[in-house]
Amino acid sequence: MGRVGEVLDILAYTSSQISWQLILSAISRAQTSSGDILKIDLNLEALPSIVLSCVALEAFVNEVSSLTYAFLFECEQENVHLQNIDMYEKIAEIRNSNDGNFYQRYKRLLKILEIEHPTFREQIFYLKEVRDMIVHFKTTDIPIVDDGETIRAAQSLPEELNALKKFKINNYPIIASDGKDGSVEWPLKVSTSAMAAWSITLVLDAIIYSLDAIPNKELKDFIVKKYATYDEAFPNLFQQGKATVKRWTKELYDS
Repeated sequence: MGRVGEVLDILAYTSSQISWQLILSAISRAQTSSGDILKIDLNLEALPSIVLSCVALEAFVNEVSSLTYAFLFECEQENVHLQNIDMYEKIAEIRNSNDGNFYQRYKRLLKILEIEHPTFREQIFYLKEVRDMIVHFKTTDIPIVDDGETIRAAQSLPEELNALKKFKINNYPIIASDGKDGSVEWPLKVSTSAMAAWSITLVLDAIIYSLDAIPNKELKDFIVKKYATYDEAFPNLFQQGKATVKRWTKELYDS
């Protein structure tokens, strides 16, 4: 008997849906760690939520690429003629490239889908900046200074993150204030429930937007079906996740 690989006919391709698991983990961690915001909006799971959200968006782009490849394979097997096949082949090719961070890969997907500049793309860039700050260790160096009165930690917000000061969730800034003496470490300034909710919601919006932008109805249905939810009130898991975050932040900030 020959090897399995020599006798097995390939019926089709598919892809694991890891992006939703990462998003769900981010939502769960952020909800669990959200505390009493009457004193301070502190959430020690905000930083993991940022990183998980970024990884989830990259995973989603790769999944769309793999699922598009599976769709093209099935169409070829069934002799189905497709218009704009060059577009779908370019999407399918993304999965073969190891180049680019999550932001660059998402931009590549949007470009192929001929989406020039969605309103939130700038925010995705800022999300990349804060993610880079978290994982690049040099930016977490905290100098200890003598200001003539006391010896204390002193760390200003990295310049790359100043743009984040304008964003809010339910009127709560996603960046916390400096405190009375301005000595709050910048990782703590971004460790808020508002920041966690902002990063998760932003990635969910990016995913939902790109799903809606797929021009071929059959391909769109093929992909969306992979993210179906048992709750008929929502067309896919990402819409359900967005509603969960919205409900959580409303309960948190209205309490």
